[in-house]
Amino acid sequence: HYDYVAASLQCVKGDLGRAMDVYADMLKHPTFPLDEIRTERNRLLGEIRSRDDRPPTAAMKRFREQLLSPGPYGRPLEGDPTSVNSITQIDLVEAHHLIFRPENMVVAVVGDISFEDAKRMVERHFGDMIPVGEPVSEVSKNYIPQARRDRMVRDVEQGFVAMGTVTVPVSHDDSPAVDMATAILGQGMSARLFRELR
Repeated sequence: HYDYVAASLQCVKGDLGRAMDVYADMLKHPTFPLDEIRTERNRLLGEIRSRDDRPPTAAMKRFREQLLSPGPYGRPLEGDPTSVNSITQIDLVEAHHLIFRPENMVVAVVGDISFEDAKRMVERHFGDMIPVGEPVSEVSKNYIPQARRDRMVRDVEQGFVAMGTVTVPVSHDDSPAVDMATAILGQGMSARLFRELR
């Protein structure tokens, strides 16, 4: 989720109209109450501590740092304690103003509803949003990986190894083949490497 932010709702069909009223109001007129910011900050800091305590997650975090730094993809998606603690209410308001604009949005509706009804519903709730410019996309995805080796030492019973390189973009014709090779070489518990070693 490095390249987008998403807000979703799930409800029974009979509640869809009322749910969309709340959903649209939340996206178009957020208030970012300070008490909720504190609650979310504490929850996120707890997740970060938990993540760093799990050796596989900590290893993958270090791997991304080594492979993709100094670019933004080298930083953890959920941030670190310093960045999370520095976020203010004004930061959230400015980020919402910059990102939640109709020219940036994609709306997906899945369920027992016709295309025409879904289109009318979306237009009714979001049709009054006015585009203010071109879609925002400022992240550079050009990386020049450097051969690096890093080691973490922890008092745990299992060892974790992560190895990789920057490959083709998702839009490239070879992307499916790269995904397949990754799965075979060692992605997850069904991978051949995992099964052979186990």
